[in-house]
Amino acid sequence: MQRTFKSTMLALLALAMIGFAAPAAAQDGVFVVNMQQVWAETSLGQDLGRQLSEVRDEIQTRLTARSEELQSEMTDLQRQRDEFIITDEVYEERANVLRQQFGGMQNAAQQAEQYLNFAGARAQEAFGTTIQDDLISVLEAHDGAALLEMSNTIVWSDQVDVTAEVVQLVNGHVTELDLQPWLTPPEAETEE
Repeated sequence: MQRTFKSTMLALLALAMIGFAAPAAAQDGVFVVNMQQVWAETSLGQDLGRQLSEVRDEIQTRLTARSEELQSEMTDLQRQRDEFIITDEVYEERANVLRQQFGGMQNAAQQAEQYLNFAGARAQEAFGTTIQDDLISVLEAHDGAALLEMSNTIVWSDQVDVTAEVVQLVNGHVTELDLQPWLTPPEAETEE
């Protein structure tokens, strides 16, 4: 117990010392940027977010329409059986086909989820690639040696945070980007 307390106190002391040394990081040329904030506060990030939402909504609309169509067919099939329009055997044959199609819908939903994850990753890649020159410009303006993503940094000082500068620079240069070329699935890229 005493050893754990002592280790904890040493760790806290080390963190405090790092915190006091953070302003020196600016002198050493190490700066941080909050990329989530840059995404949220730039026209480019907002535009890419809007495009991702449109892709997600389009996929959801198609999946919902197909699901409703299959449910309607199943309801109609049950009605036909209940009204003795079709035999139980015909009902079972058709119901099995519909069940298989429902299973296919589940697979399609899983593939859609994978595609949306892929699209999100590609949007982040497009965003990073597009603003790379602006990030370099901010770093060079501060005569910096390194620019770290804030979420990967344990301790920093406001003196080394250049997020606001990056937002201003990106908003001054790029306001939109067509995400569609970035959304080509990897297997389609290699077929050509």
